[in-house]
Amino acid sequence: AAIDRLFADDPAALAVILGLSQGLSAEEIRERTGLSETEYDSTRKRMRRALLRHGLTGSP
Repeated sequence: AAIDRLFADDPAALAVILGLSQGLSAEEIRERTGLSETEYDSTRKRMRRALLRHGLTGSP
């Protein structure tokens, strides 16, 4: 998928995407990945910027 290709070099982002796709909360994702709250937040911001840059906002 385009998302996998976009974040192929970002294992933290792929882990967050997997967790979100499984319906996990931010806390659950952090626990499973070992990310700190700051690392998780930074990853989400990095993901959001990349998605916006590529026009993948999730809007219909």
